[in-house]
Amino acid sequence: LRSQPAKYIPVMEMACKDALETFLYNDQVEQNQNNNNNDDPENMNMTSEDNNDNNNSNSNNAMPEVSPIQLLFRGTLSLTPLRKIQSKHMNRLIKCPGIVISTSPVKSRATSLLIRCGRCLDERRLEVVGGPYAGTALPRRCAGPESDQCGQYPYAVVPDESTFCDRQSWKVQESPEQVPTGELPRSVLVAVERTITDTAPPGTRVEIICIPTFLTTTYADAAVVQTVYLQVVGLERPKAPTVSLTPAEETAFGALAKHPDVYKILSRSVAPSLSGSYTVDIKKAMLCLLLGGTRKKLPDGVRLRGDINVLLLGDPSTAKSQFLQFASRVAAPVGIYTSGKGSSAAGL
Repeated sequence: LRSQPAKYIPVMEMACKDALETFLYNDQVEQNQNNNNNDDPENMNMTSEDNNDNNNSNSNNAMPEVSPIQLLFRGTLSLTPLRKIQSKHMNRLIKCPGIVISTSPVKSRATSLLIRCGRCLDERRLEVVGGPYAGTALPRRCAGPESDQCGQYPYAVVPDESTFCDRQSWKVQESPEQVPTGELPRSVLVAVERTITDTAPPGTRVEIICIPTFLTTTYADAAVVQTVYLQVVGLERPKAPTVSLTPAEETAFGALAKHPDVYKILSRSVAPSLSGSYTVDIKKAMLCLLLGGTRKKLPDGVRLRGDINVLLLGDPSTAKSQFLQFASRVAAPVGIYTSGKGSSAAGL
């Protein structure tokens, strides 16, 4: 399974579907038999013709139809950083950590197409295989009895009798603590389908069990470009670290909140190694930046965001970068320290 997941996972999903259909069918037959055995004695006087009809109805129990089953995997696989994905990982089962930085709208992907000839109404069923971004080509010639008179490409897709599934594209980026010093964080395209769509908004830390696969793109000048994307077969959210406070610490925080000069006390705690008269207002601004504001709704219906942005302007060697680094350390792991062209790669 780890070496050839794309081969065995569809077979396992089909086996689960067949097993569920068999279980539901047997349960349905058993319920029908129990209902017949529990009939009222007054209604047991049936003619032989009615008895035959009842037996025929019981013998023709229809197999229940079950929607396709999706297997989601969980496990203790060793984590593979996004920048460490190499050719040896292609088409194998791996586990990668990261942060979702963008998601696309949910789209429909065809899994089975019913095509119909426009002239002779010949119908064919095409199964779409090959992954989330795979497609299929319509037959060039009709396969009906009068194929010579149907012309080229006579088939058209019948959407009402075709089957589709949900598909969504994510962009997952390396976690800040995994990025080497001085390097830009790398990101990769991730494909999710069916029940996993819309389960992780941007900013969510995830650990995905996936299959690295090549996405082939052909351009008009016959150039072929292959890019790596991850096909998700399992999704986990790492547990956030919990902070436990002792009763003495809770009492101290309560006393600090009631102190009339709490604003000055907290502002003096911002970057305590930096001092000077010009740093007083900067520290107050950085404190507001870290704590954030309150979302407000005005009487006319306008909503004001509670986010606070700070722009520092000053001469060289006035500790601008030191203030930013202090803010990023306090806000870790949510805060990302970046500069220059790295701002776009960091998703800012």
